[in-house]
Amino acid sequence: MRAAHYVLLAGVASAAAVGGAKAQAETLILSSSDTSLMITLSIRDGQPRFAEPHRGKALLKPSPLRLVPDKGGALSAGLTLKESRTANVDQTYDLVVGKTRTVRERHNETGCT
Repeated sequence: MRAAHYVLLAGVASAAAVGGAKAQAETLILSSSDTSLMITLSIRDGQPRFAEPHRGKALLKPSPLRLVPDKGGALSAGLTLKESRTANVDQTYDLVVGKTRTVRERHNETGCT
């Protein structure tokens, strides 16, 4: 379960890397395949924030999200969400080694610009 949580957080970081400038609030909800994990990404006044509700309570309250790539400076202001795409992925693949030959991979995928 922890691995899925970290993958979902990585998805939030990727989803926040959008460019532009807009002063209104924008919200995107990212969830796991079984919806047991959810993260809310919002961009308010050009600044990305994320929150994680859990069973109706705020596990993580809205917190600033700052992305610092190796080159070019921080991506923490002047952002906007232009569009998002979601897809449900359900695929299988074969492993070369291990006890299990075929692995089923199911996840939700969100891409943003």
